[in-house]
This record gives sequence, structure tokens and C-alpha cells, in this order.
Amino acid sequence: MSKPVVSVHPDTPTREIARLLVEKAISAVPVVDGLVIVVVAVVSLWFVVHSVFRVPLSGSMSLFLGGTVLYEISVAALGILLATFTGTMGQFGLLTVPCWLSSICCRAVRRRRKACRTG
Repeated sequence: MSKPVVSVHPDTPTREIARLLVEKAISAVPVVDGLVIVVVAVVSLWFVVHSVFRVPLSGSMSLFLGGTVLYEISVAALGILLATFTGTMGQFGLLTVPCWLSSICCRAVRRRRKACRTG
């Protein structure tokens, strides 16, 4: 049977995290704060792409935000799902390899189909 995933928030005191590590006999704990990722994605899009590179932004910013939040939730859910099946970081790393390989294969198939249509 797998153990539940233990995570903390950024405002969790260090002493509580240390107690949690000793109590659960684990060596690391993920810090969960999804809002930071969304804010950084929007700021980097606006500042780097629009201000530094002078690329005009077209389209809906709310659609971009919605897609970013949906992507963040789905990746976090996949990570938590994979982490519940494993007991160590090594096993987690090995379990993520098929996910990466399937992603690479899907990209290769899409590129080949696109080349066949245009070629």
C-alpha cells in the first residue's frame, strides 16, 4: 500500500517542516504554492515577450490565464499520482520516464504528419 503524499505551504515554519521530516521519516517535502507559478507566467509573458522583445500580444489574456491554471493543476495532479505509487525519489524518477517518452513520441508523430501534409 502506498503512503499519502506529504506537502507544505510556503508559510510553514521551518521547525514544523523539520518535525514533519523526522516524524514521517522522509528526506524531502514539496512546497506547494500554485499562485506564484501563475503570476510568474503572466509577468514573464508581459515583461519579457512584450516589453523586452517588443512582440505584440494578441488574443485573450484571460484565456492564457485559464490555460496556465489548467496546465498547472493537471501537472500537479500527475505528479501527485505518480508519487503515491512510489516509495523513493529514484522510483518516482523511473516512473516519470514513460511519461516523457510518450510525450516525445507524440511530438515526433505530429511533426511527421505535418511534414507529410506540406511535403
